[in-house]
Amino acid sequence: TVPTGATITSGQGTTAITVNYGTNSGSVTVTPSNSCGNGGLSSTSVTIAPCGSAPVAEFSATPKNICEGETVSFTDLSSNTPTSWSWTFVGGTPSSSTSQNPTITYNTAGTYQVQLTATNAGGSDIETKSAYITVSAPTGVILDTANIRVQDCGITLSSATSIIFADIVANATGYQFEVTNTSLGFTYTSPWWYNARWIRLMDIPGVQPNTTYNVRVKAKNGRCDFGYYGASCAITTHSNPVWNTSVIDPQCGISLNDINSVIYAKPITGATNYIFEISNTTLGYVRTINLTFRYVRMSWWANSLQPNTTYDIKVKVIVNGITGNYSKVCQVTTPSSFRISIPDDEIQYVESLTSPIQLIIYPNPSQGEFVYMELKSSEDISELIVTDITGKVVHQQNLQADDYYSTVRFNEKLNSGFYFVTVISGSQKQTKKLVVK
Repeated sequence: TVPTGATITSGQGTTAITVNYGTNSGSVTVTPSNSCGNGGLSSTSVTIAPCGSAPVAEFSATPKNICEGETVSFTDLSSNTPTSWSWTFVGGTPSSSTSQNPTITYNTAGTYQVQLTATNAGGSDIETKSAYITVSAPTGVILDTANIRVQDCGITLSSATSIIFADIVANATGYQFEVTNTSLGFTYTSPWWYNARWIRLMDIPGVQPNTTYNVRVKAKNGRCDFGYYGASCAITTHSNPVWNTSVIDPQCGISLNDINSVIYAKPITGATNYIFEISNTTLGYVRTINLTFRYVRMSWWANSLQPNTTYDIKVKVIVNGITGNYSKVCQVTTPSSFRISIPDDEIQYVESLTSPIQLIIYPNPSQGEFVYMELKSSEDISELIVTDITGKVVHQQNLQADDYYSTVRFNEKLNSGFYFVTVISGSQKQTKKLVVK
């Protein structure tokens, strides 16, 4: 006999049976018999576990050190896809939650434990973090009311880099700025860790050019002692803000020991692009590249650079769609000899920006029979060459413009290994690495 819901799918009446239990646990009882009679009962218990694994509970919190009355955001990091959550917050308001990512307020100073139970069909798991949240009370330091400097009130900023200062307040260890524009529904408060006595409006996300904002400030001492906000000052941002950068000072005027060294521009808040120009007027050499990050390597152009030669580097940024001015020239001298070593992902990215032709091949890795190719080129005829790591040509064909988006079938199935797919288009060429499984 079998449990309710289970069925014998094969072997009934023989010495071996197959039982489909479905989702029910239970016992299978076997009664052997022959012509002499019943041989007694034998029972085997089988427990069916739910499908899938139980969660492994985990979470994080931001921030973990706060002042009385502030809130903490908790984030569930549990694995194995929990379907329900049960939180317990000692000292928190509320003291419990079933949300996946709750926000909790702590009103009383102390150090508090947090517990999460994560559950799914496979079971549950509990994660407890003791002394996890620290809540501090004000120390009672008396701070005077802070104000924006008189000379900074009611002005129109002269540039994107203009700075607004607060007056100095005795016993202040930091300052908190508030920037608002009610017609835009805009409010910004500098974070608790920001302690500077100044603020640059155009560094604030969402601040617009040629727009008037109300700015006020209050002093603070430590984490939890604040004075009062002073009067608001109306300040108008620059009508056409331009941000400028440059190569960082320690890298100007140097001779590179390694052609692969990274050369950095000074970071600009909100910059989406950094445009570098590398040139040598004596050689008539100029290269420009527009990047989404703030560094270049001279090795990206190593094939066209000369050893032990000085090049001029300058850089400009794009912020909010506005392109700044090129920086002062920074001179860098290449090594007397160099060996190129560039990460693959950088090679592919830079090639896509600097080459007039662009080649994409996939799948990669391949099974060695064919690849699909996408080629962008202004030429009507190109040549495709596939070589192995020894340089032996294993496939070669001419491409018409109609073939630039097509399947390339190799003459023979390629053996497992590394290959190089090169397209020559006019005077330009581009090579991609192909892996064959």
